[in-house]
Formats: sequence, structure tokens, C-alpha cells
Amino acid sequence: MNTSSQIWNFLEEIERDMNMFGRKVLHRYLCMPLTEFGSGVSMKGYTDGLIDEEIKNIGLNASSEILACSNGLVTPSLYDYILCAFFVIYVTIVLLGTILDVAGRTPERHFIVKFSLRYNWKHLLKTSRSQDYTRLKCIQGIRFLNMILVIESHVKLMYVWFNPKHPEYMEQMNQMLIVRLLNHTDLFLVQTFFMISAWLLVIKIYDIQKKLGRFSFKHMCIILLNRYFRLAVTLAISLAVIKSDLFMFNIVSPITIVTENARKQSCENNWLATLLFYNNIFYCKDICHPVTWYLSADFQLFVLVALIFYCALKYKLDHKYLWVTLYLTAYIIYGYHCN
Repeated sequence: MNTSSQIWNFLEEIERDMNMFGRKVLHRYLCMPLTEFGSGVSMKGYTDGLIDEEIKNIGLNASSEILACSNGLVTPSLYDYILCAFFVIYVTIVLLGTILDVAGRTPERHFIVKFSLRYNWKHLLKTSRSQDYTRLKCIQGIRFLNMILVIESHVKLMYVWFNPKHPEYMEQMNQMLIVRLLNHTDLFLVQTFFMISAWLLVIKIYDIQKKLGRFSFKHMCIILLNRYFRLAVTLAISLAVIKSDLFMFNIVSPITIVTENARKQSCENNWLATLLFYNNIFYCKDICHPVTWYLSADFQLFVLVALIFYCALKYKLDHKYLWVTLYLTAYIIYGYHCN
């Protein structure tokens, strides 16, 4: 790079603007020869020379930092074949269950009917008439609103992540007041989901206390195990898919090649921490599948709330002092984290 160039100084000014994309780093596709580069010429030198030739007329020169090579071909491994076989078996069971369900030849309580598309669709559309469901309708409304915000934030993230052809469009949007407000909804929706999860757990704990007269350690363990397996099974399937090379065909840019390879390596190294939901504590910089931080935080808070209310009910702690202590502790932790 030529730091004395007027264009380079302009790029540095853009870099300091939070509403602008950085333009000091380029992600480029380059066709590399299959033969040797020549005597004393490395891949980095060859790459720098090609890019320098393109930008020499504007007074800049390039320096490659990360090289990601791919011939676009994926060679399936034994693991990939096993994973494919698993999905073929699963799809076969779903189709068989659907056929038997539609034909009406198998009782609805039969296990294979539980995989039926028709059976599951009916249960998705079924509305509960229980008293608990009626009382919690407002919570379902908040969840629906939050899911809209989740979709909105991820659509926005995809625009940024996949290198838009015209970045100035996104830059202009970021200067709009409504977009700036939406940019700050991520924290709101995450906190709301955590709050709802904890609130529903507390309701369940007090229901057990009311019906049985006590909330025992056994009850707490059962609740935590149910929560764990509810999250871990789906997460394990996701990690199994990430480990496979069969989905590398959709990588369309150099930055995603680097990212996918890094994520795959992280998942191979830290899969146990991910499945046990502590990867957001010890592996923040090398986290497997970044979105799993939310599952880890959710489960940790779930365990914490269960422990707090188990102790509060067992030892008959004064709820006023308990809430004051929790609020002060939360503020101290938050202040320390933001310092």
C-alpha cells in the first residue's frame, strides 16, 4: 500500500466513518495457473503482482495477507456418505409415515405416524384452549414481534456479510433514522427472549411448588435435563452438518471460503464446549458456529434461575432481599463488562 497516496488517505477517512464500509481490504477471485509460478515467485508474489497491475494507475499497491485456494471441487469423505445415508433414512421414514397417515391404515399413536407431514402440520395448526395458554397470549404476541425483529436483523446482516455490489446503498440506509433505531433492536430482542424464558421457568417452578408443596432438587434436575435435551439434539444435528464438506459448494466468494474453513475447524476443536453450552465463556474468539452463543447464554441463565429459585424456596429466603441482591449483582457485572 502507498500510504502517501491521496486515495489512500481518502480510504482512511472512510474507515473512520461508522456508517461506511471499509474499503482498505479487497476480497478478490483470481484464476491461478496449475503450473509453477516461476523461479523465486511465490503464490503471494504472483497475486500481489496481478492486483498491482490493476491499481497502479491510481497510485496504490497491494499486499496479500490471507490466501484461500479452492478448485471448486468437493471430494466426499466416509463421514459425508454416512451423513447422507442418515438423511436418506430420515426422509424415507417421513415419507412412509406420511403415506400411512394419509391412508389411515396405522393408528395415530404409532411411532412412525409421528414423523408424518400431515400429522405434524395438524398439530402445528392446533390451538390450545387451556387456561395457561389463554393467560400467556400476550407472551406469544411478544415472541411473534421479536421473531419479526430477528428476521429483520438477519436480513440486514446478510446484506452486509455477502459483499453487496453497491455498498453505497447500505451506507445511505444506515444514515436513516429508522434504520439506526432498528440497528439497536438486537439487544432489545435478545434480552426479551431471555426474560421470557426465565419468567416461564419461574411460573413452572411455582406451579410445582403449589401442587406438590415443595420444589425439590430432583424437580430442578428434571427441568434442566428436559431443557438440555430439547436444545442439544437439534444442535448436535447442526454441528454434524457443519462438519460435512457436502455443503461447501455454495461458497461463492473468497471471504466465505476463509470463514467456512475457520468455522469448520472451530467446530472440530470445540464441539464438546458447544454441546455442553459453555463455548461463549472459554472459546469466544474461536467459537463454533457463532450463533450458538445465544443457546449457551440461554441455557446458562436457565440453570442460574433454576438454582436461585430452588435455594430461595428451600431456605425460605426473603424475596425482597433476593431481588435487590440480584439487581445489584447484575448491575455490577454489567458495569464491569462494559468498563
